[in-house]
Amino acid sequence: MEEIMKYQNIQVETREKVGLITLHRPDAMNALNGELLSELVHSLQVFDRDDGIGAIVITGNKKVFAAGADIKSMVNANATDMLTGSFVELFDGIGVIKKPLIATVAGYALGGGCELAMACDMIVAAENARFGQPEVTIGVIPGAGGTQRLTRAVGFFLSINILKKPLNSLQRLPPALRWLSALVRKRSTRLLNSLYRRD
Repeated sequence: MEEIMKYQNIQVETREKVGLITLHRPDAMNALNGELLSELVHSLQVFDRDDGIGAIVITGNKKVFAAGADIKSMVNANATDMLTGSFVELFDGIGVIKKPLIATVAGYALGGGCELAMACDMIVAAENARFGQPEVTIGVIPGAGGTQRLTRAVGFFLSINILKKPLNSLQRLPPALRWLSALVRKRSTRLLNSLYRRD
């Protein structure tokens, strides 16, 4: 296995044949910025080339997977900056990973965080997982695939509702159940708890 570089915004480790990537911007609720996404894509590429890795897990912490894009990094951006920026291109780098990608989600997966989870092949959700695309409330569209993946996953009408109000993973809506690969109940949280680092 090639050596994994030191990262500032994610934590990376190997557990047997699984590559585990933990989003780690605790002071910003794991908000996605260019630096985090660059590190994420790099670590995914390293694991993808490693013959000893069979699957890759992307996770956050017990309270938040990722609370969306880092709006602070966009405050001074104009339309041209947004169009020519690398944010969406970095998301495209996730789509070319050949090995199975599993998102384990606890807490909030909003905006870009929801899109990141949907970019994975499977979503395993804790009972407290909440999915949503609230960026429309500040005049921003789900630009990293959310407008396509969300409607494919849950259908048009539920997508409209999710744009207005986050979807709780316990809402027993048939489309929501098809969207999630697994729902981990409280009595079965050992799986999720084993993934999260203890601070």
